[in-house]
Amino acid sequence: MVAYIPSCTDENRDYFNQKVKYYSRLGIRDLFYFDLDKEYAEDQISKLLSCDVIHLSGGNTFRFLYNLQRRNFSVLLRKYVHDGGILVGVSAGAILMSHTIKAARIVDTNEVALTDLTGIGLVGFDFFPHYEGDNDYLNAVLQFSRHQKSISYLCSDSDGIIINNGVIKIIGNPLIIVNGLIQNGAR
Repeated sequence: MVAYIPSCTDENRDYFNQKVKYYSRLGIRDLFYFDLDKEYAEDQISKLLSCDVIHLSGGNTFRFLYNLQRRNFSVLLRKYVHDGGILVGVSAGAILMSHTIKAARIVDTNEVALTDLTGIGLVGFDFFPHYEGDNDYLNAVLQFSRHQKSISYLCSDSDGIIINNGVIKIIGNPLIIVNGLIQNGAR
């Protein structure tokens, strides 16, 4: 079973239904909607944690982290992964996997005035989604990486990163930026 956690309540299940169709094409028909926002149901946590995969949606990264923090879910998700669970993050959901979501300042508005930007802390790099060759976006990421003295992955919507037992596998051709410099072999 795949659990789907939206960044905020998906009242009409529009985004959830898109993922139902997506996973259905992969032969997965059993999806479970788990809300951290308006429809939060604490009695469903054990069902969530028993799922084979937890899918973290896109959306506003700051709002998503706010919802994770107020439910103390970063701890639960780290334990889920350390116990062998598979965590999939898309867009905001992928940004959340870093130690901090400071990278989200480039792609999102902090609409909830969040001050604690501590992410889930599963990966040692920053993730930037939706790169389609925009020079302003690239320059902002280069500056961010230089300032943070960090490793950043700048991915298009067809790129991805899989981490299994600490081994990173790159899907597609993301830009890899270390301390503000694009690494050889990337795009």
